[in-house]
Amino acid sequence: MHLALMPVFPLLGVNLWWLLSGVSGHNLSGVLAWVARVLAFVYIVYYGALDVLAGVGTGRLTLQGQDALAIRLLFAEGNALAAVGVWAFLGASLLTCGLLMVRHGLRLWPGALLVMLSSVSFLSSHIYAPYGVLTMLVMGVGMALLSGLQSPAKHPGLPAQE
Repeated sequence: MHLALMPVFPLLGVNLWWLLSGVSGHNLSGVLAWVARVLAFVYIVYYGALDVLAGVGTGRLTLQGQDALAIRLLFAEGNALAAVGVWAFLGASLLTCGLLMVRHGLRLWPGALLVMLSSVSFLSSHIYAPYGVLTMLVMGVGMALLSGLQSPAKHPGLPAQE
């Protein structure tokens, strides 16, 4: 399962980058957007380490019949790295939701609320059923709401849609 999910979980961080695609500049919003992007990158790296160590590594040791202590130590190390990742994700989510609401207004509050609640739940639930599965579903709905309610970007040659 960890092998299948290794390319999926980084997409949560990538989505935060995507949501921030229109926020730039040398003003406070631009700086905070880059802080959020860096935090999303930290999430991608450190949560990926969880999948490698606690998922793939311990799975391999289990298949080879290694002792339980080695497996527990490797799993504990993976969880410690994941903790850095999920806290970074929470920070990136908070900044992203705040910046988007400042930019696009309070109509984004339902999506922002769902992303924030699920980001807090992600601190302890990871993907473990039932809470982790619910966390990921709520996060997906929240991110979809955030992306769907943003004003469309204005492109030269295309009619503006408000």
